[in-house]
Amino acid sequence: MPALYLNGFETSARLESERIIITQYDPLREEKQDHTVHLRDIDRAIFTGQPAVRMSVFHALLKRGIPISLLSESGRWLGGVVPAEHGDISRRLRQYELAANETIRRKIAAALVRRKLLNSRRCLQRLAANRSESSEQHQQKAVTELADLAKQVTHARELDEIRGYEGMGAAIYFSRLKDFFPEETPFEYRSRRPPHNEANALLSWCYAILTSEIDTRLRVAGLDPGLGFLHGILYNRPSLSLDLLEVYRAPICDLLALKLLNHKVLQKMDFTYDAERGGFYLKKEAKRTFFIEYERSMERLFRRPGEEKHTTFRRSIEDDIHNIIKTLEKPEEFQPDFFAMP
Repeated sequence: MPALYLNGFETSARLESERIIITQYDPLREEKQDHTVHLRDIDRAIFTGQPAVRMSVFHALLKRGIPISLLSESGRWLGGVVPAEHGDISRRLRQYELAANETIRRKIAAALVRRKLLNSRRCLQRLAANRSESSEQHQQKAVTELADLAKQVTHARELDEIRGYEGMGAAIYFSRLKDFFPEETPFEYRSRRPPHNEANALLSWCYAILTSEIDTRLRVAGLDPGLGFLHGILYNRPSLSLDLLEVYRAPICDLLALKLLNHKVLQKMDFTYDAERGGFYLKKEAKRTFFIEYERSMERLFRRPGEEKHTTFRRSIEDDIHNIIKTLEKPEEFQPDFFAMP
């Protein structure tokens, strides 16, 4: 089911019966355009920037169990609003208890990093196959090193050691991933705050949107997104949301960014440089294009390895959250694993 996206201060939303009326002002044409979304057709809402949303819209969304994510114009995660009925305190108490258990925490953290490394490896394999580069030496070196790290991380004895494997894997992965970006919008190296070029701006934006979606789904499931297993506790950081994000960075965000840039769905002109913040950011119209493509990606049907049933990225995220819950309920019996990229 699609999301309701409201983007920027030139967008407003009001409620009429069971419908949300969205008004968007076009400053170039100096005109307003309305379109309607029925409440029954959405299951989550994401507000970026400062859209003018009437309180009646907030009430209607929450009454129907629809969570709301709030992000800044640049894509920084601000927080979420979740319906009141979603709050399993016993589940959170169990989460707090096990987060203090270093053995359980290490087991979950290692499973997360192992899957991130393998998904990153699979991403490079697919990209190289599309360009007939699978046998090239630098490609073989990257996928071999990622596979080796995925084996080693399962034997790690300390959280810092697990994080070290994650960091080494990220360096290997990005050093190869940069080769797949177009010349017009090169990647060069990973930078976040601020993103130093268009490719990094798009990656950061996608990571932020996906983090907001994971965060609200964790809250709805009764978990505390601020208490993770791989990421430590830090003020105002959604550590558990970031834990799950690691699994999906390559399969969702990195491949989507490459698709949009290589197919010129988004181009250099769709980004702007903000001198005050010192970085590149998506323009408003480009964000609308992004959301359309993001929804298509999240709802695309595929089969996971060894399974006959079709799934989507959204269902896979729900499955992974359920895996965390099962681990919390029976930590000695359940071996956690996470989404495997097909």
